[in-house]
Amino acid sequence: MKTLHRLVLSAHIGPFVGAFVTLMFIFLLQTLMKFIDRIVGKGLETGVIVEWVLLNLAWVVVLAVPMAVLVATLMAFGTLTQSHEITAMKAAGISLFRMMIPVLVASTGLVALMIWFNNRVLPEANFRASQLLSDISRARPSLAFTPGIVSTELTGYSVLVKAADPATGELIGMTIFDFGYRGGEQRLITARRGTLSLTADNRFLLMTLAEGEIHARTPQERDRYTLTAFNKLQIRLAGDEMGTFQRSALDNNRRGDRELSADVMRSYVDSLKMLETNERVRLRDSARAAIARLVPPPTVRKLPEAVGSDTSFL
Repeated sequence: MKTLHRLVLSAHIGPFVGAFVTLMFIFLLQTLMKFIDRIVGKGLETGVIVEWVLLNLAWVVVLAVPMAVLVATLMAFGTLTQSHEITAMKAAGISLFRMMIPVLVASTGLVALMIWFNNRVLPEANFRASQLLSDISRARPSLAFTPGIVSTELTGYSVLVKAADPATGELIGMTIFDFGYRGGEQRLITARRGTLSLTADNRFLLMTLAEGEIHARTPQERDRYTLTAFNKLQIRLAGDEMGTFQRSALDNNRRGDRELSADVMRSYVDSLKMLETNERVRLRDSARAAIARLVPPPTVRKLPEAVGSDTSFL
């Protein structure tokens, strides 16, 4: 039976490895095509890109392993059937269940491994990949703007662009909402095109706009509205953290649901249940107090005592 077990398992190993590698390559290629515009042209070191790719391999493994198992099972038993080995096993009195015992044992071990991987490795890899991608996006922010989506990466500004040229960094059709201008003035800046660049000392970020207008309004003077046209406008921003890749500290408070282990999620559920219980008690006490204020307490009338009545009993 040991020889039979080795035969059945060896028939699965080749198709499993081939399908696993192929699926990993397909999923990884899809990820690179999706985020290539946010990585290329940032001046990143090769190690940073390799680290980001390796971190994204975690969720790829989670998807590729079950699909590779399916492909390996179909191909292995199909090959054994085609070569009449299953027929020979049945002729020798070996049941199909006994043929499947090594596969069931191997699949049980693989399930246990994937449960540990999904609970321990995957959440941490997702969290670190998200943080790393956020740090990469802050480098050369002109390439981080997604056309048609409002970006809030610049402190005090919301930027909307119609198109972006990754090669030159030029932004087309810019709309800028300025929330931090002097005196609380609200400004809306529109420009036909613009660029972002750093000063020579990397201390400031320059936003250079061309052919646009400034719409300004002060909350204290609601009747006053200012419209200024310009051919060229430069806005200087604090740029000590922009333009070059810098790693930020890992903030565990920013973890999403795909970045938490089962133990941490259970602790969150317990804390939320406790908050729910406390809130129910508070609402019940508040309702009782409100009802007590609305409904006056019943009045109790005391009957007069009878004069000369004998209250003693023999």
